[in-house]
Amino acid sequence: MTGIRCNTGKVVQLQFTVEDEGVFTTAWSATVTYWRALDEPRELVCAENTHEYYAGRDTAVPTADKPDF
Repeated sequence: MTGIRCNTGKVVQLQFTVEDEGVFTTAWSATVTYWRALDEPRELVCAENTHEYYAGRDTAVPTADKPDF
């Protein structure tokens, strides 16, 4: 990672460079910017959020035939 910068406590920027001759033909760099959320984060639990928006259907949730205890 090249660097981390925090501006006014509302933005964090990560700057990094990837150099791997075995995978890439040339080095490449990127910057990722994270902004502070305007509202509280929401928790999304997989078993409760079974809708696959990209496929337009619901995923089957595994269920046990008998209790574990």
